[in-house]
Amino acid sequence: MVHGLLLVKKPKDITSHQLVARARRILKTQEIGHAGTLDPLASGLMILLVGEATKLSDYVLNGDKGYRVKAQLGLTTDTLDITGQVLSQSPVTQTNDEIAAAVATMVGEFQWPVPMFSAVKTEGKKLYELARQNKFIDTPVKKMKFWDLKVIEISNHFVVAELCCTKGSFIRTWADQLGMKLGCGAVVAELDRTFSSPYRSTDATTLEQIETWVGAGVTPEEWGAAYVPLKMALPKWRAFTVRGRDEKLLVSGQVSHDLARRLIVEQKEATETQKIVGIKIVSAQNGALLSLIEAQPNRGLKIRRVFKVLG
Repeated sequence: MVHGLLLVKKPKDITSHQLVARARRILKTQEIGHAGTLDPLASGLMILLVGEATKLSDYVLNGDKGYRVKAQLGLTTDTLDITGQVLSQSPVTQTNDEIAAAVATMVGEFQWPVPMFSAVKTEGKKLYELARQNKFIDTPVKKMKFWDLKVIEISNHFVVAELCCTKGSFIRTWADQLGMKLGCGAVVAELDRTFSSPYRSTDATTLEQIETWVGAGVTPEEWGAAYVPLKMALPKWRAFTVRGRDEKLLVSGQVSHDLARRLIVEQKEATETQKIVGIKIVSAQNGALLSLIEAQPNRGLKIRRVFKVLG
């Protein structure tokens, strides 16, 4: 049984749900989740969480993202991408230099509306469900942040750029806002996720390759950077080892007095900075990840996840 993260390259024109379903068939397990979906139009990095790694979902999901986007100017659609119903078409009169100057302003923190065709909920309903019922509303506004913008190409009314953003920021909204700034409209024509912190698409592989490995009896440890063992996940978290009684208490959901004393520095840091400090607890016997603990501001230690002991 695989317990860890799989870095998979999603092809375009399939849903994230379809990709997960294929992975479940290949690995012969239903215990597979993901750390962030991609629209059918989009391709690129998806992080699959297999086995006990499904317990990491909240932590892996919240990482920053990176994309390569191709935006088509002179067009608006109801989905903010090329697959939607066309709402308007306008001539693109700006020069490439003027377009580049406008693109350069599209970094920073913005309060922008989320796309109508998205899974964001309002009054208990997903927006895309309302849209499919032709119930269009003023969509919620949320904070979106973009940085590390690099323009790759501007030609033939297309802009190709690479950029990073916070989780929950919409590249479709970014393209739509660019079109509004230029006055001609813009939609996403192509989108590729290149980064999902701390992992990059260059380390990912295809489901077809994983299926070949599984069929040939190649173990996950031999899949290279595309497989991240459970104990290697969350690399920025501080790791501590335990043994004996401390380990037995931990797997039953208790932090021993000895372990609490060892983590006193992390508890003080959390209170001083008013930020949670993430801690991984590992078995000294076999190196398995046993638990995730948070040192919380003014509240001490809290066990967030306990994992089955894995060798």
